[in-house]
Order: sequence, then structure tokens, then C-alpha cells
Amino acid sequence: MKGKSGAKKCLHGRLLGFGISRLNMKQFWLMLCVALTMAAPSTPLAADMPSSKPAAKPSSKAKERPFHGTIKAVNKSLKLITLNGEKAQTFFIIPETKIKKNGKPATLDQIVAGDSLGGYARQAPDGKWEALTLNVGDKKADANAPNQPAGTPPSKGKPAK
Repeated sequence: MKGKSGAKKCLHGRLLGFGISRLNMKQFWLMLCVALTMAAPSTPLAADMPSSKPAAKPSSKAKERPFHGTIKAVNKSLKLITLNGEKAQTFFIIPETKIKKNGKPATLDQIVAGDSLGGYARQAPDGKWEALTLNVGDKKADANAPNQPAGTPPSKGKPAK
């Protein structure tokens, strides 16, 4: 007896030589695939294996440094401060920047050219310096003697005994 596929069938509707009916053929292949998948050794893929050469490590920590000087220019639209000096250091103001003027919290709008500035900055991946803290003093406030009471002229010589 021949079926539609041309294979010989016995009286029970099973394919000769295999003992599997046509209805169970899909189940057979599905089970075979599942069994082979589970029986395959669990070898890691090449992407999961550690490479023989070490990967390029990103710098563990960005460069950071303190700075101080007198403000040459403030660009509020670019959020940029430039200090006086031969190299004209430039620092970008980022959302994390903490700004204080005379010890009190302040904003970039309160900073003007000529103010005394100190702070701490880090170097961004693109090479630009980002200010983390800004401590602003009044214009040349550091030049005046801070320990003298207001209205007292600065001493020019040795202190009186």
C-alpha cells in the first residue's frame, strides 16, 4: 500500500521501517531537536570567552586638579569661565558644579570679571575642563587684609608693639 508521499505503509498507517505515524512525525522532530539541544555540551561562545589580549581599559579616574586666579571673562550663554594668565585657563560650568560666592551659595549670574576664583575641576573625555566647585570672592578681596576691621587702613610697616 502506498500513501500520498509514495512511501510504503503497513496496515496500521505507519511508515515502514520507522514505526512512526504521520501525525507523530512533527512531535518526533520537535523532541529530537529539544533532546539534541539539551545534550549539546554547554561551551561558551567566542564572544563570551576572555580574549588572550587585554581589552583597552578606560582611564580608571578622570584627571582632577585645583585651580585659582582672577576671572578674565564669563560667558553665561556657553557657561564658560576664563581666568587671567599666560595660558588663559578655561572651565566649563556643568549641572554638578557647586558655586559659592563669599561662602554662600550663588549662581553663574552673580560672577563677574575681576572676581577672585578658586575651585576644583576635572578633565572631560573630550579634553575640556569642567568645574566641580567654584569659590568666588569679591574683586581683589584677597589683596585686602581680611583680618582687619572695616575702616582701618592697611598697615605699611611692622605692627606696633
